[in-house]
Order: sequence, then C-alpha cells, then structure tokens
Amino acid sequence: MRAGPDDDPEITSADKLRYDVCLVVDHRFQPEGEAGVQEIVGGQYAVASHRGPYELFGETYAALMGRWLPANNQEPSQAPCVEVYLNNPQQTAPENLLTQLYMPLRPAGNQ
Repeated sequence: MRAGPDDDPEITSADKLRYDVCLVVDHRFQPEGEAGVQEIVGGQYAVASHRGPYELFGETYAALMGRWLPANNQEPSQAPCVEVYLNNPQQTAPENLLTQLYMPLRPAGNQ
C-alpha cells in the first residue's frame, strides 16, 4: 500500500517526487532514521480500480476527481490518497497490473 505522491508527477520530475510507503506494523514498532509512523485516517473513501501501467494513474485520478466526485456531490479531504497494489509488477505485464486507488472524502457538512 502506498500513500499518494506528495508532489504532482505532472509537474515534478521523477527524481524529485516524494511519497510514503506504508506497511502494517505492530504498536511496539520503533522507527529509526528517516522512518516514521503514521496512521491512515478512517472515514469515507472513494475507491477506483485501475488496470494498467502505473504511469497511467493520472487518468484514473482525473476521472475520479473530474467526473465521479462532482457527479456524487463529494469533495476530497486533505488526507493523502492511498494506493493498494494487488499484484506484483515483476511478475505481471504492465497492462494487467491491478491497483485500487482510495481518495479520502470530506465528511458531509464540511464541504
């Protein structure tokens, strides 16, 4: 699972992109160095399934933001998106990669 990029890949060069890699850890885990602990917030998420290369995530996010959110009277929250990778890119052709994209939504009444 990966929290969405901190920078926009449409305007930030690949060598400058920042993102959080997430793993489930026991509450006793003690981070070291640049590692930290974050909690993925609860609440409502819009979920989109993406099939294809990771480089095309932008198209799926654009459909989610540009069509689904307005059609459903929803707005994204300030929390980061989460991407759940469902298969291994080293064993799967790019066109068959499956990923779920989770976009946190603002609670009703906070829009």
